[in-house]
Amino acid sequence: AMTLPPGFRATLFAGEPDVVQPIAFTFDDRGRMWVVECFSYPKWLRGNAKGSDRVSIFEDSDGDGKFDKKTVFLDNGVNLSGIELGFGGVWLCATPNLIFVPDRDGDDKPDGPPQVVLDGWDIEARHNVFNGLRWGPDGWLYGCNGILSNSKVGKPGTPADKRVAINCGVWRYHPTRQVFEAFAHGTTNPWGLDFDEYGQCFITNCVIHHLFHVVQGGHYERMFGQDLNPHVYGLMKSCADHIHWGGGHWTSSRGGQGVHDDPGGGHAHSGCMIYLGDQWPAEYRNRVFMCNIHGNRVNQDILERKGSTYVAKHGPDFLKANDEWFRGIAIHQGPDGSAFVSDWCDTGECHNYEVADKTNGRIYKITYGKPKPFSGDLAKLSDVELAKLQASPNEWLVRHARRLLQERAAAGRIDPKAAAVLLELMSKGENERVKLRALWALNVAGYYSEATRLLDHASEQVRAWIVRLILETGPTSKTVHEQVHLASEKRMPAILWHAVSGLQRVPVSERFALACALSCTDLAATDADFALMLWYCIEPMVESSPARAAGSVLASHRALPLIDPYLSRRLAHSSHPEAAIALNHMLRSGDARRQINTMMGMRTAWAGQRSRPMLTHWTDSYFHLMQSVNPDVRRLAMAMAALFDDKEAITELTRTMSNTKADSADRLAAFDALAQKQMPNFQGLVLPLLDDAGMRSHAIRALAGYSDAAIPDKLIALYAKLPDAEKADALQTLSSRPTFALAMLDAVEKNTIPRTDITPVLARQLLALKNDDVARRLEKVWGAFRPATAEKKSLIDKYKKVLAPNTLAKADLPRGRALYTQHCASCHKLFGEGGNIGPELTGGQRKSLDYILENVVDPNAVVAREYLVTIIETKTGRVLSGIVKEENDRAVTVQTTNEIVTLPKNEIEDRTTTKQSMMPEGIFDKLSPGEIRDLVAYLAANEKPAEKR
Repeated sequence: AMTLPPGFRATLFAGEPDVVQPIAFTFDDRGRMWVVECFSYPKWLRGNAKGSDRVSIFEDSDGDGKFDKKTVFLDNGVNLSGIELGFGGVWLCATPNLIFVPDRDGDDKPDGPPQVVLDGWDIEARHNVFNGLRWGPDGWLYGCNGILSNSKVGKPGTPADKRVAINCGVWRYHPTRQVFEAFAHGTTNPWGLDFDEYGQCFITNCVIHHLFHVVQGGHYERMFGQDLNPHVYGLMKSCADHIHWGGGHWTSSRGGQGVHDDPGGGHAHSGCMIYLGDQWPAEYRNRVFMCNIHGNRVNQDILERKGSTYVAKHGPDFLKANDEWFRGIAIHQGPDGSAFVSDWCDTGECHNYEVADKTNGRIYKITYGKPKPFSGDLAKLSDVELAKLQASPNEWLVRHARRLLQERAAAGRIDPKAAAVLLELMSKGENERVKLRALWALNVAGYYSEATRLLDHASEQVRAWIVRLILETGPTSKTVHEQVHLASEKRMPAILWHAVSGLQRVPVSERFALACALSCTDLAATDADFALMLWYCIEPMVESSPARAAGSVLASHRALPLIDPYLSRRLAHSSHPEAAIALNHMLRSGDARRQINTMMGMRTAWAGQRSRPMLTHWTDSYFHLMQSVNPDVRRLAMAMAALFDDKEAITELTRTMSNTKADSADRLAAFDALAQKQMPNFQGLVLPLLDDAGMRSHAIRALAGYSDAAIPDKLIALYAKLPDAEKADALQTLSSRPTFALAMLDAVEKNTIPRTDITPVLARQLLALKNDDVARRLEKVWGAFRPATAEKKSLIDKYKKVLAPNTLAKADLPRGRALYTQHCASCHKLFGEGGNIGPELTGGQRKSLDYILENVVDPNAVVAREYLVTIIETKTGRVLSGIVKEENDRAVTVQTTNEIVTLPKNEIEDRTTTKQSMMPEGIFDKLSPGEIRDLVAYLAANEKPAEKR
């Protein structure tokens, strides 16, 4: 039996053989359930192949909670993955098409063949196909799209350059205006969408975080890849403050048990229901429910307002199926206020591309107490009766009634008395919820003008939505500007949030005034999500009018910590003749913080460049900046001047860098500015800095960029005296070139460098040099690097026997901490210490010996693409191994084990992306049994022990 909170009950509404492969469902106006039974997955059909996917209607005529009549509406569907009803037919996701099957006479039989409304969705998307159809409060049809679905959508016959590009994100389509839009971009593979009490959109997601508050025009963090707009620069995050698995990398959560059970069962989610009914207890209203695929359950999140958006708190799991075959796919509120959950019912999950059991499927009904069965047909109600339903506490009734009013308005027949009812509800409804629903119904029913006149409404949420609807239709107006000023003064974040979201709807040439007003609000400086949304509005202005874009930001007389550097970065990328003028205005703003932000953005734009033409009017700005009392302003200005090949600035920076009596911050800033230029013979200035403790670590890393034969000799001679962190830097530099590596291996053979200091990470870097002499020397002085694949299982079994609990209990934890620092900390963080290259271990499954051994002995068994190693060889002979963190058409940024390096692409000789994890094999191979014991015990420790002295 399923586990549910007290008072709740799960019953089988329909099961196999009556229903199989229930990938999606919805309800009609009579309360009947329409189910998509998908036989196409996992082998999506192509071309003109004939399909067998079904759309079936399930009816519970006697109200006992079980269907008693089934009607097959369609039995030849192709690649069906989503369904919604309305406007005289059935809307279906049928990759690569969105189709409409007309049934205007309501006889449960298609009036004719499916009509292709839109096409262009990616057939190669596998389990990331488009899905999740749902009518929004604004009358648009919404849906989701996955990260593998690289789609270009339009009406059939639309030219490629007129289509709308979308991969992961949310889209919408207007059924009467026939307009398609990408609503928001980002996430991974959203497979569930719903709207809350205030008409805000939420989606459930896989792999990264599970829940996102999605606003129009938003750009959200992604599992991998870059946003379709390369100039968004920053991405909005999930609203969830938790994850539903026990930490570690997401691939480890498959199975949903053990450490993953209490947090929620796993990383993969499907379906989204924000409960807005009156059949369940009141505390469940406005909570988010989603199916957890690996956890065989339904999770629950609790929404709380936070600034301009929300935070989703962890709620107790709502339902546990106690069935390892349970694969929840869709969850919706039903007509009577109960909930329904579809169960794919299989042993695989979304990555099962070969075999699916197509004989199973179930749909469960979740009730509290004894619900009153729904009966009737909403389509038979009058306009006035439908209008009155906007006051119902049952959102199912509200939404269906609103859609029926929209359909009738589109057909040109709405009773004016219905509009009067809605206007009365909007002004005098018993609560804000009712007033909002009256507004939405007025809008879709064709009474937009009447609805949007009430900008003096007492409800902040109602006024916010009026602002949104005004901006939906075109140019801004004086009334919207007044609302923004008022909302800023009286701290009404909902109004500002809708305004900044709606501003992207306004033509670029008409955004300036409202962008100025929004830049002056507190939220622009203090709320990261709001600032990002404002930046997304301003960014398109740069290319058409850089001066106006900059003016909209400079209207705020205080620095905007997120927008300032993004704006200057975008201006620095622009070839528009006004861009340089706008940058100079920002540089001469008189606000040190804004000047710093501006130069930081310029440096980011030009990262990896050794020199570039001087910015127009730079000389006057440089003089102005050098008068600043803020030393950071002066340091950045000097670095910019050096990038512009200012000989005086370069001379001064060289003098400062070499002056042991100069301020340490000035010296380091000078060094970084000069090192970026990679000037010929610069190593001659750097080598003496190896004897300067304050500059040495920077010098060691910079010397990897030069091939001077004196470099390895100097590093090896100093090696024994270096602290551990600088030893690691020295070893990385010595492994960057074959000649350096051979000198290092000679030193290992002579024990000048201890053999134990050569870690598996370093050994793999040496092999990446692809030099036969280096490979032979490595094997001679250090040993073979990689165990045979067949040995890994036996190695894991061996270590499991050796590392028994009684053995681990005897571990020397301080020594384990020291071993962790040497072998793991460059990439992983544990107890607040270490790097951010690999997953953080503090919250992971590190107490599981199986987890530790599988990942240490065989780290390449499952490698997420964001952790694949790329090997880059430069034209000067340097070789780097690391993870590509960012890339544009001019430069690539690589995270190595000890630094982040940005390389101009024109300096790259060769580049190879491997199938290997950044974490190497063989970490245990060079450790003694006691050291392995101590390291493993430290990884599983409850708290950080004292350092070993």
